[in-house]
Amino acid sequence: MLTFEIGHALEDIGLDLLEAVKPAPMALKIRDIYLIGSPDGCVRIDGKNYLLECKSIKKEDYQLLEKPLADHELQLGFYLWLDSKRKERIYEEIAFFLYIPKQQVSPLIKIFPYTLYPSNRKLFDSIVSSIRLFLKKGVLPERVCVSPNASLARNCPVVEVCFKE
Repeated sequence: MLTFEIGHALEDIGLDLLEAVKPAPMALKIRDIYLIGSPDGCVRIDGKNYLLECKSIKKEDYQLLEKPLADHELQLGFYLWLDSKRKERIYEEIAFFLYIPKQQVSPLIKIFPYTLYPSNRKLFDSIVSSIRLFLKKGVLPERVCVSPNASLARNCPVVEVCFKE
């Protein structure tokens, strides 16, 4: 638990350095279910808003990091996808990852730009279609997660039903 708290403290330092603000959560309602995303931060540059996702990782992993981790890309991609579903977008189509090493006295930050890949856009569209089908007809989506602890499954509204077998 202490590692988790230290990680959040480091992330806050990184966001403070960029004078980022905490954006309001984004939501998409599907009947009685809300898909909600809460990005870590937002910066305004030249009148444009950019989402930020801050991650603290082990120093050893930080040193090897050359691009964002795949599950992190899905997370930030989900936020951009949610924003694209609004009548009027609030954020630019490019967002940024901030990676900060744990166990570091003065945090160094690796910054990676990110845009929503067409394959991830299709994935999110497919997930929402599957949820709508489940709510309408009780048909479960095809399971793509290997366990209920997989990153996609953790906040899935049907994870208990899907892994009931």
